[in-house]
Amino acid sequence: MTGGRNAGARVAKGDFILFLDHDMVVDKEMVGTLISFMLNDENIGAIGPVIYYFNEPTKIWSYTCSADLIT
Repeated sequence: MTGGRNAGARVAKGDFILFLDHDMVVDKEMVGTLISFMLNDENIGAIGPVIYYFNEPTKIWSYTCSADLIT
């Protein structure tokens, strides 16, 4: 999977890249919300949504954390 994503990122055109897996269900507001955050804060270099289990939609599977690497 990583190799395919890296190859896709190398030839991608545009300002943003969004990786999705075949089994993901996306909220209709997700992409716009993520782009809005990116455009409104120049310190953000990468962003991701909260991901829930499909069969347990209140249980978090993964979420993006914050890291301030600017020294």
